[in-house]
Amino acid sequence: MRLVDTSLFIDSLRETGSPESKQRLNALLAAGEVCWCGMVRVELWHGARGAHEKQLLSHFEQVIPELEIPPEVWELACELGRRARAKGLTVPNPDLLIAAVGRHHKVPVEAADAHFAELAKL
Repeated sequence: MRLVDTSLFIDSLRETGSPESKQRLNALLAAGEVCWCGMVRVELWHGARGAHEKQLLSHFEQVIPELEIPPEVWELACELGRRARAKGLTVPNPDLLIAAVGRHHKVPVEAADAHFAELAKL
């Protein structure tokens, strides 16, 4: 299972998205290896444009498992934020939360966003 970040979904689903991102997401979807969390869903719905994207998100909600965000994940996100700041990294709060969900559930995060590679080092 892989926790797919918003950045990979967006880069894959855009017409102008990178072929590499499209291949990664399609392979994960075909293998049934995609999961997400509530923060990814919120970000995707916030940016959804048009009936096609909304229909696709509704379909994903039916087939993609969602990882829970218990209180321990929020604490881990805070800790990741402190560590990132101590290393001079500025990471958006949603990315901290998504990275914490992945760590808590022991699921790698698949992203098209460099923040996740940096967070994995902390």
